[in-house]
Amino acid sequence: MNKKFIHLFCQFLICFFSLSANTTLIEDKALLPLLNPAFNDRQTLKIQLENGLKAYIISDPNIDKSSAALVVKTGSWEDPVEAPGIAHFLEHMLFLGNKKYPHETEYDRFITEHGGQFNAFTANDFTGYVFTVNNTALPEALDRFSSFFKGPLFNPSGVDRELQAIDQEYAKNLENDDIREYFIHKELVNPGHPNGAFGMGNRASLQNVSQETLKNWYQAHYSANLMQVEVISNLPLEEMKSLVIEDFSGIPNTNLTRFIPTIPIISDASKGHMVYIEPVKNLRRLVLAWELPFKFAAMRDFKPEIPICYILGHEGKNSLLAKLKQDKKVESIQCGTERIGGNSYLLFLQLDLTDAGVKNVNQVILRCFEALANLRKQTIPNYVIDELRTMTKLNYQYQPKEDAFNHILKEAMLLPNEDMETYPEQTQVYQKYDPIATSELIQFLTPENCLFELMAPKSLTGINFESKEKWLGVSYTIKNIPETTMNTWKNASPNVEIDVPENNHYLPVNIDLLAKLKDPLAYSSPVPAIILNNDLGLIYLAKDQYYHLPTVSWQFEIKTPTVDPSNIESQIMAEIYVKHINDTLSSYVYPASIGGLNFNMEKSNNGFTLDINGYNDKSIPFFRDLIMELKNFKPLEPKFKMFKETLFRNYQNESLEMPILQAYEILKSVLHKNYFQSKQKAAVIKKITFDQFQEFCADLLNKTYVEGLLYGNMNDEDAQSVSTHVISTLNSQPYPKKEQSQEEIIVLPQDQGPFLLESKSKVKGNAAILTIAMDPFSFKERALQQILMQAIKESFFSTLRTKQQTGYIVMSNAEELEKHLFNTFAVQSNTHEGRDLLARFELFIEDFLQELSKTEISEERFENIKSTLLTTLQQPPQSMTEMTGLLYKLAFTYEGDFDWIAKRVKGFKELSYEDFLKGTVHVLGKENKRRLAVLFTGSTPEGNLKYRKLCNIGQLKNLSTYEPIYPKGDE
Repeated sequence: MNKKFIHLFCQFLICFFSLSANTTLIEDKALLPLLNPAFNDRQTLKIQLENGLKAYIISDPNIDKSSAALVVKTGSWEDPVEAPGIAHFLEHMLFLGNKKYPHETEYDRFITEHGGQFNAFTANDFTGYVFTVNNTALPEALDRFSSFFKGPLFNPSGVDRELQAIDQEYAKNLENDDIREYFIHKELVNPGHPNGAFGMGNRASLQNVSQETLKNWYQAHYSANLMQVEVISNLPLEEMKSLVIEDFSGIPNTNLTRFIPTIPIISDASKGHMVYIEPVKNLRRLVLAWELPFKFAAMRDFKPEIPICYILGHEGKNSLLAKLKQDKKVESIQCGTERIGGNSYLLFLQLDLTDAGVKNVNQVILRCFEALANLRKQTIPNYVIDELRTMTKLNYQYQPKEDAFNHILKEAMLLPNEDMETYPEQTQVYQKYDPIATSELIQFLTPENCLFELMAPKSLTGINFESKEKWLGVSYTIKNIPETTMNTWKNASPNVEIDVPENNHYLPVNIDLLAKLKDPLAYSSPVPAIILNNDLGLIYLAKDQYYHLPTVSWQFEIKTPTVDPSNIESQIMAEIYVKHINDTLSSYVYPASIGGLNFNMEKSNNGFTLDINGYNDKSIPFFRDLIMELKNFKPLEPKFKMFKETLFRNYQNESLEMPILQAYEILKSVLHKNYFQSKQKAAVIKKITFDQFQEFCADLLNKTYVEGLLYGNMNDEDAQSVSTHVISTLNSQPYPKKEQSQEEIIVLPQDQGPFLLESKSKVKGNAAILTIAMDPFSFKERALQQILMQAIKESFFSTLRTKQQTGYIVMSNAEELEKHLFNTFAVQSNTHEGRDLLARFELFIEDFLQELSKTEISEERFENIKSTLLTTLQQPPQSMTEMTGLLYKLAFTYEGDFDWIAKRVKGFKELSYEDFLKGTVHVLGKENKRRLAVLFTGSTPEGNLKYRKLCNIGQLKNLSTYEPIYPKGDE
């Protein structure tokens, strides 16, 4: 018998027989083995506690952070009519103290100081809570986490303050077009369905909620039998099981039943109508949505929607998108499904339209029904089903390790929607095909069953928006679709130019490994070898001996003098080029992405970056095709015009982003010598002609220099072939290093600051950013910066958000830009103006420094944070892609210094507590005038205090009246 099998079987027996009498084992039906060697030593256990809570426990000795998620199967659909948003409000309040840990910031400080993150979210029918933390801190973190659900306090002071946070969160979403569209869906709901309620909540909807209200709602809706927990750590399985039983058994079980609506969400009256929605940004979005009959939502094994969406959303030759692009009416397409909650399941087609697409929207919709007519007429080919089975299975079995926080957040989204027995395999792997169910679903996708939505400016649709949505004030109108139009769509015939995808030759066949696996616990950063170094480029190779996957990750930058970082026209034309070339390459790139081989191309300051990652089997021929297309590219004027218009809209839309994002763009334009803001590019792009673009493209590859890093499952011969091929195919003249532009970062003068920039806009809300520059880079200075900003993070957040309630978005960061160090503090607010926020920042810093060694950062806390950051610094990257990014940065940003991490470690170790205290005062104290504040002022709600600036005393006297102390006639 296989030794590994014996070990696992024995471990299973140990866990089984050591379960307490009141804890039962859940049969694990997720039997597909993970083939990524990173998970070789992983063990799992599924149990149900006496109180009904179900737990999925994963022990993995090779992970660098522990994580946990708890989901409770109750959400905003159970909000009472008199307090819409209470489920969301309660989710916020659970973080602010409980009987065992009553201090409001206890949990926040513990998690952040032990290298972790946390978050929570409220969905329609469940609520999720997640955290990550350093492995050694898991027992204490779980104790604090589980205490949320055993004795929440809902302190009245916290209720009042957190209500302001809810209102700030509501305010930041007022101009978010995705959320505005979602709220229109609420307007179209079936009468009596809870999806029509205001699940987000704000001050108006929650003003009467008290501590007692929250306690009563919690007791009526939170119960252990509705909860599922997932815990991942490097601790032994038996120890983890004991922790879970100890920490979560005390959650009360009131034997509640999960609420599942029994009526559809979309009303029959809304179907067969066009809903026109006014966007805030300059968008052109068409959505066709079908709410599927409940029986399709229950088909979790067969998933008939998967092959349908695979075909409708395909981007290759003869696809629906290819035809719509040829008609110049659509830029992109997406087909997907969304489990709204309970048995409610939507299938949707979303299309981003051109101006011509908006003006001819009926024809775009006709093309969609022609594609569906094709599916009704023919059987889905077996090779399509085989591709789906092959790739979902392969991607599941060779799934890479992910960042712990992103992984656990994803798990929390999926956990409540699958039975614990099959989780997570059933959700992620397409295994069974039911042609009858698939055909029945295709028959259901008719115009009569469809809800049509068009979000586009009135100037294009010519439609007057006659209604206002209740909570966000979204303008919209609903129009009957003429019977003749509906009949045209209903009777659509198959379009000969639209067909199912061809057999995909990019699917991997050979997944052999070329190198032996090193002990993952004995990780050491690889030192890449130079395989090409001449006047035309510098390329490194690092063969994988750590992840042991049949994949590669390559990163290139093609530098060219034609892309000039100081010339705005050049930068804009480079962006048009990237859009145009990506469109040209789509016939290669999309099928390859289906086969697990991904390509990304972006503009850099003086050239283009090319990233390729995925299964190595077809990577070389795929790369050869791409480089040949780059070399032979010829611009087309219709495409140029379309992408020029798209970029112009993008630039306009960026000026409508949230205040905090616009403030950061202003900050970037200061910190970087060559950085153009969107509004600058919007003013220039209209003047660029096709002749200019043609000349740009003709010159683009005349002179180049290639920088590259190849990592993964490949040998020397293949790496040499890739390197020489890119150089020989480009066939360019050398672009010498001495001529190449270098990134330039600002050095703020010490004796002339602090500095202030102010900007205004019509978007809702204000933002303030304060950045403080540090001394010239050293490894010790960088260590000081990271420890300081890690230590200050919780205090800044709790002061500015939890206590003062200045805004929902509150953050502080340590930034390194090309060996220049900046400490940044930022808040977005809909209640406080920029100058007020800036004053609060400086007052916070002053108080922090006064308490620095007393209550803020003791020597013990300093050492704990230092140890946490050192641990994180020395951990290997989670994936090949992350490894490639790190090695590329060391190779080119840090000029081949592959000892950089070791020097960073040394910098931490050499930093003493005394050095830290002295350095912190030097950095944050008022003597450091290398400060830059960016204040962004938008519109704010009525009722906020706004001081009016006076030119002189006389102005106020003229506006006011005077009256005597003793009016005439009084004694």
